[in-house]
Amino acid sequence: MPSKIRAGSLTEGRQQFERQCAWYGRVDVEQVHNLVPWREHLPWLEAERARGLIGLLGVTHYQPTAFQEMAEALRTGRFDAVQLPYNPTERDCEQLLLPLAAELGVPVVVMRPLGVGALARRPTAAVRAGAPGRVRRRDVAAGTAQMGAIGRADRRCHLRDLEPEHARVNAAAGTPPWFGAEERELVARLATRT
Repeated sequence: MPSKIRAGSLTEGRQQFERQCAWYGRVDVEQVHNLVPWREHLPWLEAERARGLIGLLGVTHYQPTAFQEMAEALRTGRFDAVQLPYNPTERDCEQLLLPLAAELGVPVVVMRPLGVGALARRPTAAVRAGAPGRVRRRDVAAGTAQMGAIGRADRRCHLRDLEPEHARVNAAAGTPPWFGAEERELVARLATRT
């Protein structure tokens, strides 16, 4: 089970982790959320990983202004995963973090694939009408799911979804042929249509 540490202090972070372990027994992916004092939390989190209570250590943030620090955290080699926002209207991660994660072999968990729901509220007809075959075939059943396909169809990304039907669509969208730069641009343009 994935979880996050959202604590400004070591004491509070350890308490959060104890509650997680009491609930789940073990945390598969423990993420330092929004870069809360990650340097301070990292040593004890690594000790818990060594004890087998944590599978992977990750780091997350939702603001592009924090991406340089996320890159710094990843470059330490001490994190196993990164979670970041990636959708047609939030593509800042393409500049630094996605290439770095690929270089380091760090899995990417996509946050906000539908832009906090904003893309799901857009008319799907614009997507279906404007998308050429390869883009449209990604998610024939759900036009709004195409908006999330920008992350799912990027080979550098992994996507977590607990709904079986969503997991099936995510898996299908996350297989070759991968979206290229032109297709990502097209999906981004379609997402901003009103």
